[in-house]
Amino acid sequence: ISLCVIFALSFVPPSFVMFLIQERATGAKHQQLVCGVNPVMYWLAHYCWDMCNYMITVVFVIIIFYAFGEDVYTSGDNFSAIVVMFILHGYALLIVPCDSFSLFLNATSVNAALQWQCYRCLYLLLAKTLFIIVPRIGKRTK
Repeated sequence: ISLCVIFALSFVPPSFVMFLIQERATGAKHQQLVCGVNPVMYWLAHYCWDMCNYMITVVFVIIIFYAFGEDVYTSGDNFSAIVVMFILHGYALLIVPCDSFSLFLNATSVNAALQWQCYRCLYLLLAKTLFIIVPRIGKRTK
């Protein structure tokens, strides 16, 4: 289940890039900066807004854990650890859209970012699986 959750949450940050690219394509970002918005405040506001939207997704994931009765994730100290893990995952993952939005010229090119996130997540899942399986195979041959 944890692998599916991480895979699903990797699709959230590319959706935030679309708004940044649309804002740049229409000139809204330039207009805000010309009107005197501090660039640090501009990016901080975007980051806070994206984090709020990410937390809504996290709340739904936790509700799903409770709905399906996953005691491993919702009981005792595990619940607070899961919530902290989701928050830290969000802080780490939301840096990518702020950093990589300049790579795309229009909102439709965000599909490349989404595809990259998908492949990156799949490769990490494959590596994790191999790290689990290979030591077990070595123990069987001894």
